[in-house]
Amino acid sequence: MGTFSKDISDILESNFSDLVFGTNLFISHEPDMPNDCVTIYDTGGNIDQEIDPTNNFTRHPEVQLRVRNVSYVDGHSQLENLIQFLKTIYNLEINDNYYGAIIQNTEIISLGKDNRERFRLVCNLTSTREESCDS
Repeated sequence: MGTFSKDISDILESNFSDLVFGTNLFISHEPDMPNDCVTIYDTGGNIDQEIDPTNNFTRHPEVQLRVRNVSYVDGHSQLENLIQFLKTIYNLEINDNYYGAIIQNTEIISLGKDNRERFRLVCNLTSTREESCDS
């Protein structure tokens, strides 16, 4: 079982040719450069406590998408495009995880500028992930 952030990173890299993992797409750590980048953070979630007879259980992982950009308008537009794309995903299997819909939990939130005058914008997303207790 991988992380929701890794699965989201793989989905974005596969569908947005301008995003390259380790170049301008990152997980859990946002390097100082490049100026314009996307970082994905695992931010928790919930686990259904009832185990069904098939020995499966459901997780509800959450991630935060964070866009950093020298332009507020460009960063906001990029984040909105990523969110709208992810919200079209239904019943996807990736990296041995099965996901239902990906749901936007928050509107885009501005975190203001960093110490290099780059805008930081975030949005939180959640999904349902089915997996076996045996994995």
